[in-house]
Parts: sequence; structure tokens; C-alpha cells
Amino acid sequence: MGTNFKNNKIISAILLLSVTGGLLIQLNQAIANETPANATENEAENTTKNPLVGTEWQLVSWTENEPLSKEISTIKFEKERVSGSGSCNRYTAGYAAQENAMKVGLIAATRRACPEEIMNQEILFLGALEGSKIYTINAQGQLQIGYIKQKEMGIMTFKSITNDNTPTVDKTVYIAPKTVDCVGVAPRKCLQIKENLEDEWTFFYESIEGFNYEPGYLYQLRISQKKKLNTPADSSSIQWSLIEIISKTPIKEREKIWLDKELKNWNNIDKMIPNAPKIDADVPSVDRCQDQLREAKTPQERSIIKAGWELFGPIQTYNETIVITAMSGVDGMCRPLGYQAFVFVGEQFAGTLSPQSMNSRTDGDIARILLTDSSNLFVEYKRYNESDPLCCASGMSRVSFNIVPREAKPLLIPVEVVTKD
Repeated sequence: MGTNFKNNKIISAILLLSVTGGLLIQLNQAIANETPANATENEAENTTKNPLVGTEWQLVSWTENEPLSKEISTIKFEKERVSGSGSCNRYTAGYAAQENAMKVGLIAATRRACPEEIMNQEILFLGALEGSKIYTINAQGQLQIGYIKQKEMGIMTFKSITNDNTPTVDKTVYIAPKTVDCVGVAPRKCLQIKENLEDEWTFFYESIEGFNYEPGYLYQLRISQKKKLNTPADSSSIQWSLIEIISKTPIKEREKIWLDKELKNWNNIDKMIPNAPKIDADVPSVDRCQDQLREAKTPQERSIIKAGWELFGPIQTYNETIVITAMSGVDGMCRPLGYQAFVFVGEQFAGTLSPQSMNSRTDGDIARILLTDSSNLFVEYKRYNESDPLCCASGMSRVSFNIVPREAKPLLIPVEVVTKD
């Protein structure tokens, strides 16, 4: 290497002397020998001479002008390789270390995108690692690495996390095919996560180390969870890391139904009880599911039977308001097909809870009817995506209904729909 370049490095070392003390003296000595002794010629001897093997460290300070972000940068030493988190992506590289001299080879890293602040930290950190020249363990037990980068010198200081005995928990989780608006420290987009297909999606405010999310896919991941050290009060104390992607299933947007459109009332004061729809001939006969059926005992029930329906399920009442369910067919497990929910006030028909008949285990299937008082209902409808198993819809739409008097007749009106995927 040219004399002028070496002199520039020595001058830089002198300028940093007040900051780094004895480390810079060793660094100046290392400058004279650009490449440290080959630490892999004798592996057994190298392991003895290299106290870094088997240790792991977290960056706590550096001489860069850029302040450290909340996302940690780490380095773990093995016999011939280093690896860790750059703060956004996982990285790995070959290295050699002997007699306090260090050289790190070209770094390979994953390509996940993170906020600008974190990406800037990672670029500086990985660049500094590739410029590593010398290291020492100071009196406080901290690892300090001296580096040269673009003719400038700097020091990175790390604390040991080797003896972190915090247990690691492995689990399987599902990630939804789209993000949602959420508010943490500030408004942002959050992943949606759940551990079981039958669970509801919950907001996930953190990141999963090593996971590069693409919208439009349902992910099944195996991840590890480990308690972080010295986390800020406004940050999660759990570190999530990707172990493997078990499955990545493309999801098509479901076809829109009435729950996805602007609400328009399908009920009117002159509407009669609708006739039961015709069921395909190859569908099992309702007669084979007699234990699911009820006999008509009230005028309201008899009017439904007269329109060709079969009664099933319990009646819900609140004062004079009554909700009755009826179907026109069944599937092979006696689940209702072509069914509807009818609302009456006294003996007067107020309307239905869906603009068309419904089928069990399909998009728009009723999950629950809640009659809160004589004039208000809340109804939850199952929302299926293409990848959902029939047992377990991944979404839910909740519709509020009011019953209002119109021309001395009760009218059921859908007021608002809220959908959660």
C-alpha cells in the first residue's frame, strides 16, 4: 500500500487517540501490516489464540456521527465466520482474527427493507465491519473493534450478550395477506398475526428478524422468541426471529358480496315473507335431519312454514321482538343450506337479516345474532378468503340493525357494517 495512504491512516489514529486510548496504539501497529496473520492455517491454534470464538456481542456505541437507533446491531463469532443482525437484515461473512488483529471478508445479507433510520445504521455498521483491523477487550469487558472505512478510522464498542441465558421459545404463527392501519408511537401499517387458523387476527407492531413480507400471501412461519436485553420503555421486550417459512400461499381477493358494498335496505314495509329457495336435487333431503327441525308453534312460525321454509335453531326474543331462523335444505352433515333469519315485532314481519338466503360455511354465513333490546340487533357474518379452511373463516363482518316504525308497521334497517379480516 502507498506511503501517503499509510501516513493518512496514522494521522487519523492520532486524532482519535483522546477518544480511544490504548486501542489506537494497537491499531497503529496493525496498520503497518495490512492483512493479519492467516487465522485459519492451524484451526486448533487459532481457537486457542482467538478468544472471540463462541462469543456474541451487541453494539452500544461508535464514533460515527449517526446516533444508534432502537434496533440493535449484533455480531457472533464462530471459528471462521461472523454473523448477526445489521439492525434490519441478517448477515454473515468469513473472518480471521489473531493477536488482536482482525479482518472481515465480504458480507452477505438478506434484503429486507426497513425505515430509513434503521437502514442507514445498518449500512454504516456493515461497512465498518468490512473495514475491521484490530480488536481488544477493555477493562469493562467490552469488545472494541477498530476499523478503517474510506480513509477514515473509527471504533465500535460492544457489550457481551454471550451469557444471556434467556430461554428461546419456538412457535408457529400465521401472517395475513395484507397489512392494516394501526397506531403505535405514530400511525403506521401493521402486520396481522395469529397462532391458530380459528383465532382472530391481531395487530403485530414489531418486526420479525429475517422475514421479508410480501402482501398478497398467507404465510405460515416458524419463529423464535427471545427476551431482549435493556429494551427502551416504548419498545417490545421480545425479539422475534424467523426460523423458516413453512408455507407461502397466494391469496386472491374474495368476490364482493353485499357486506362489501354500500348498505342499502332490502327490507320495506310492504315486503312479504320471501319464499324458500329451491335446492338442487343432489342435496340431501331435509327429512334425514329431523332432529335439527322444529315444529311451528306460533303464528309467526306458521307464516314462515307457509312460505316453504323449515324451522331450525332457537328463537330469540326481547319483549315483542322475535328472531326466527329457517332453512330450505341441508348438507351431508345436516348443516343448513339456503337459510334465512326473519325478524318480527309482535305478529308483524319487519324484515330479514340478509338480502338473500345463506349457506353454512360460505362467505356471509351468520355466526351470531345478538338482540340487545327490542329495537336493536347486532349480527356477525363469517368472511371467507380463498385459502380459509371451511371450519375457520379468517374474517368477520358485524352489522348493526335498527327496528323503526313506518306507517304503523315495523321496519328492519341495516345501519352500519364493519369488516375485520
